[in-house]
Amino acid sequence: MDHPKRHVTVYTDDTKQHRLLEIEQDRKFNFIRASYTVQDPTDGKLGRFEKNYLYNLLRRRWYVFVPTAIAHARARGLVAHVADASDVAAIITVFLGRTNFIMHRHGETQTLGEFNRRFTLFDKYVLDMSADRDHALDRRMAIALGVMLDTGERR
Repeated sequence: MDHPKRHVTVYTDDTKQHRLLEIEQDRKFNFIRASYTVQDPTDGKLGRFEKNYLYNLLRRRWYVFVPTAIAHARARGLVAHVADASDVAAIITVFLGRTNFIMHRHGETQTLGEFNRRFTLFDKYVLDMSADRDHALDRRMAIALGVMLDTGERR
């Protein structure tokens, strides 16, 4: 079976007349590491995302590059803010399929935002970037990351 590269277009409204951004899978086959390029229709390349499938066995993680690594989104465990239990809980969530993410500046513990899935009849997601007061992460990249945290994890 031939699978096409993943390509996602985000529009400003339901009429689909104005594109906000596009996310394209860089390579068709990704055995260990997947990468996606994010582009704005007028500004061009905004950055890219990368994930390592081997890390997903322990804790789902995405890296944000604009052009160098500036942030990462890491799966939050079932037990939030408990360092010892969070790794075990993150492993459990890999198998349960329900994953919330917390975004940090790369190499730091400072929180930039959160991406949380709410249990409702239909999937509902909340992208909260209020902790990123100085807009270290471009909001278009944050939206694209939210899309990839959902579609890229095949939920």
